[in-house]
Amino acid sequence: MVGLLSFVRVLGWLFKRYHDETLTALTGIVLGSLNKIWPWKETVKSVLNRHGELVPVVQVNVAPHWDGAFWGVAACILTGFVAALLLNRSEARMVDLEEKL
Repeated sequence: MVGLLSFVRVLGWLFKRYHDETLTALTGIVLGSLNKIWPWKETVKSVLNRHGELVPVVQVNVAPHWDGAFWGVAACILTGFVAALLLNRSEARMVDLEEKL
């Protein structure tokens, strides 16, 4: 909890001081991580570990399959977009209220 709160404070400070640079860095991190977090992968090579479990070694990204997983991911993306939009609007309203007082 302390680490999370510290990170939020540092991120807030970075946004206040270096908004464009911070946004650029975060965008780069997100785009750079897409290859790792892409949910649709095809295993090219796998090996057995010491517990006898099959572990993928080489995987390649494939196009999404039009199944339940795709629609689950699409719903999560849409939910995140709507949540960000609502939070942005509520923040703008709070700033307007503070300016009126």
